[in-house]
Parts: sequence; C-alpha cells; structure tokens
Amino acid sequence: MSQQREFLFPLTGAVQSRKFAVIDIESKDGETQNRGFTRPFLACWYNPETGYYFTKGRDCIESMLLYCLTERFDGWNFYAHNGGSFDWLHFLPFIHRMGFWFEIVAVGSSIQMLRVKRSRDDHSKGWTFLDSVKLVPMKLEKAAKSFGVTLKIQHDLDMHEDDPSWRDYVRHDCLALYEVLVRYNELITIRLNGEVGITAASTAMRTFRRGFQKQAIFRHVEHHELFRECYYGGRVERFASKLDGVRVYDINSSYPYSMTKAQPVGPLEQWEGVPTPHQSTHKIGFVRAKVTVPDSTHIPVLPYRHGQKLLFPVGTFRGAWCYQELAKAEELGATVQFEDSVWIDKGTPFNVMVEQLYAYRDKARPDYDEGLATVAKILLNSLYGKFGMKNERERIVLIDIENEIPPEGARPADPKDEECAIWYVPQEAQADYICPQIAAHITTESRLLLHHYFMLASDRGILAYGDTDSIHTTADLSEFVGSKLGMLKDEGNGVVFSGEYLQPKLYRLIGSDGSEKLTMKGFRPPKDKGQRSEYYERVRRGEVVTFKTLEKIGSMARKGFLSPPQMMSVARSIKSEDGKRVPLSATHSRPVRVNEL
Repeated sequence: MSQQREFLFPLTGAVQSRKFAVIDIESKDGETQNRGFTRPFLACWYNPETGYYFTKGRDCIESMLLYCLTERFDGWNFYAHNGGSFDWLHFLPFIHRMGFWFEIVAVGSSIQMLRVKRSRDDHSKGWTFLDSVKLVPMKLEKAAKSFGVTLKIQHDLDMHEDDPSWRDYVRHDCLALYEVLVRYNELITIRLNGEVGITAASTAMRTFRRGFQKQAIFRHVEHHELFRECYYGGRVERFASKLDGVRVYDINSSYPYSMTKAQPVGPLEQWEGVPTPHQSTHKIGFVRAKVTVPDSTHIPVLPYRHGQKLLFPVGTFRGAWCYQELAKAEELGATVQFEDSVWIDKGTPFNVMVEQLYAYRDKARPDYDEGLATVAKILLNSLYGKFGMKNERERIVLIDIENEIPPEGARPADPKDEECAIWYVPQEAQADYICPQIAAHITTESRLLLHHYFMLASDRGILAYGDTDSIHTTADLSEFVGSKLGMLKDEGNGVVFSGEYLQPKLYRLIGSDGSEKLTMKGFRPPKDKGQRSEYYERVRRGEVVTFKTLEKIGSMARKGFLSPPQMMSVARSIKSEDGKRVPLSATHSRPVRVNEL
C-alpha cells in the first residue's frame, strides 16, 4: 500500500479554482399562469465578465444551453440554487436531445454534480453544473442576508409570464447568488486559508486539511470494515406519547463539541479479549463484543441495528462499538464479553479549528461578521461525516449500448428496456480522507453526551423525546444552559409546552404562550397556520394525506431523460407504531427487548 493510502496528509499544493456563472430559471404550473415548476418560461445567466444573458419562452432552456455549452465557457462551473432538485432536471432532456455526453453524481433524489462534454472521448474540460444549496444549505434570501449582499426583491409568483418585472426579479436572484458565492469563496480561501469544494462537506474537509491539519493521520484501511460496524447514526427516540410541562433543549454544536475530544489518529494495535488498563485509558478502542443489557435499564446506551431501525435495546446481542459506549454500558449494569478489538493512539487534530470557528459565531465579538459566522457553522457541522463517506457510489451515465459494453456491475435505469441508454455505473471512491474510525468516534461521543442529558432529564423529571442533539423533558435543566460548546440552549426561551409525540420526527408542541410548533418529517404541511393544524389532525387520525412534488432524478432516469420533470402525487400516512420503545402509558415507556443469541 502506498504511503498516500496509509495516511491522510495536509494539503499543500495550489488551491484549485474555476471560473463560474450562475443560472436561474422561472417556471409556471403547466399551461397555466399559476406558480409552479413544470413549464420554464424564463432563464437568466450572470457572470460579471459576460454580464446578463436572458432567454424567454418555451425554448428558453435550449437557448440557454446553446449559449453556455460552447468553447468560450469550457472548464467553467455553473451554479443554480437548488439546481440539483429543479433547474438541472429541466436541463437534462435538452442536453440529451442535443447529443451531448453527460454523467451525473446523485445524492439521494437530487443531482450533486452534472458533468457535460461533447462526447465521451472529448478531452476538453467540459462544463460542470452544480447546486449551490449543497455549498450554502439555506434559502437564497437568508444566505443573501447572512453574507450582506444584494437581497432578493419581492415578487408575485402568480404574475403573468409576460409581465416585464419578471426580468428584474430573475436578474436580482442571479446577482444575489453570484455575490453570495463570491463572498463564500473569499471567506473560505482568504479568511480561513481553506479551499472550496463542490459541497459543504468537501469544503470543510479541504479547509481542515489546508488551514488546520498539522500532522499526518493514520488511516488503517485494513480495519475499515470494523470501523464501519462501529459507525452508528444519531439517536432518535420517543419516550412518551403525550406530556404537559415540557421544556425543549438543544445541545450547542454537539458534533463540533465531540470533535474537540481526543480522536483515533495514531498507530494501531490488535487485541483479543478484555482490554488492558493502559488501552482503556490511553487509547481509543473499536471492539466486537457480546453484551447482555439487563431489563431494568431504563435508558440503554448501546445502539443496535435491527433491519432499517437503530434501536437502543435491552437483552443479549452481539455487535461492534467504540469502547467508550461499552464502558458506559458496563457502568449501567451490562455484561460485556470482549472479543477482538483494535486500539488506536489518541490525538487532537480538530481542537484549533473548532475553537477558532466556534468563536466566530459569538455575536458579542466587536468584529462579529454574520457571513463568517454562517461559514463557521456550515463547516463545523459538515466535516465529521466526510471521514465516514462510503467507498462505493454510483454515477448515472449515458452509454451507447450499440457501440459500448457497460462496465462490470453497471445496471440499466430501466431494466425492462433492452435499448436503455441510461445506466447506473458503480464507482469505488479512493479518497484518502476516508477514515471511518474518526466519524465513528465523533458520533459515539455525541450519543454519549445526549445520553448524559437524557439521564439528567430522567432523574429530575420525565423524559419525553430526544433527537440527535435535542431533549424534551419536564425537568428544569437551566443550570446546564450556556453558550459554551456542549452546553444546552433553551429553545423555548422559558416557554413550556404540551407535547404530543406520534412517532420519531412527527410531533406537535403547544406553548404556554399560545405558540404551536409542528415537526412532520416525510409530510408536507401547508404554510398557513390554521391549515397546518388541520393537516396535523388528519395525520394524527391515521388518514392518508397526499401532496404534489416535482419528479426526482431516479424517475427521470428510468424514462431515459426524454422529457422534463412532472409533478407527482405522494401519499403518506402515519405508521401504527414506531417500534423503538414499548409504551406503558402516555408518559412512560420501556426499551425494546432483543435476544439475538
């Protein structure tokens, strides 16, 4: 194995940069003049070097592509805000129809990157379409305000497409986005000595390696399978279904706080059986073990994968965990039979970066800069997950099946179409920043911090709900509220709530001040307050609710990118039970019991 593969080194070469332009399209609902997403009627391009370029009418997308897919802009990046879920979906059928070759990197249901060339064998740089919301994950209006640039103007989206004010509206949008991206680049490269990637996570990684990493980090690639077994997500649990007097707390930057802890970055040793005192004290362990968690444990600490669910059960089961969670489980009464393990020397590679960036978020600073504070928040919340990125990914690629043999492992987007030209092609990521032991350890530390607050909440009151870095409880935890990393923030600002928890990420809070807060992941409630309450009641009663959403990249791929995206109806209803805990009453529950062995 090469030294480059064995270690993660700081970046020292020249910062890579490309010219870029921004594009925005405006659309209507089909043939109507109502606001909607299926019929583009106006497109705008902006870059200070070229100025504005407008195209209008049914051919606006094709006309825009004829303008930008030229030698003049070879090697450029094109950004649209939320382009991966809207703008580029409309561009793809025209790109395909015009005879260009393309490949897509999709994340979930949206496009992260669309790369276009004249042909597969074209040796030019080509053109790259990116989604700026993946760099700056917020609405454009909020981003513009945060970075102190030209604000969007107000506009009636139901206005007739021939109204001349549309031109000013789209022009302001393009100017705002361009200035946001310029300001973002300046803050990253000049203020933080970093480098901008194509996403917030890649920007955070490049900025860490270029501006803050001082020493090489051991990667231990041969043990990545074990590290990934120890890599669990955030904890989301409903402890009560209905409870009055609830206070809502969030942990200040839980994952960044965990990054300040010692990390597994040094040499490694393998071990069998019970760890030595030196290992458990001076090293960070990743352990396979058999555990028995007694039924009397009210809030178990160990995560356990059960199908698609992440449980925190009692009972007997086998798995792999970071040693800290096993030690906490033993402290709570669990029996642990240690099997094989690896132990890695500690280091603190992130402390300077976290402390410096978190300080930029202090509004009491005389030099407080809201744009820099926004960048700091984005980078701090994006970095840790990049270490745990999967090695396997897929690209969506245009393949000429009459003249090309699809790569091994590739699969057609439409298995029923023998002449399918759109294929999902596997790709193994060889990035040297993939160090899953770091991601696994940071998420472990964050779950342990959440568990710590769970126990305090349970000891002092009734614990109602928890989600990754938030705690809903009747307990008064105000003595732990503060501005420091890892402390709590009172999200209600003294208001207490009546909480109704239907399932994880689906609940309603009614405040003592008359306020109402709804969390309804997977649903799409109306914006109107009264309609939202009515919508929630329908969901609570178990009714099926439907909403419209724009077609996703996978659906368009199955149809060969031959037509623009259409609106699709989605039906949702509440699950009968969440299955993570067993309810005993409206205010109490117990852990699920498993017996794997």
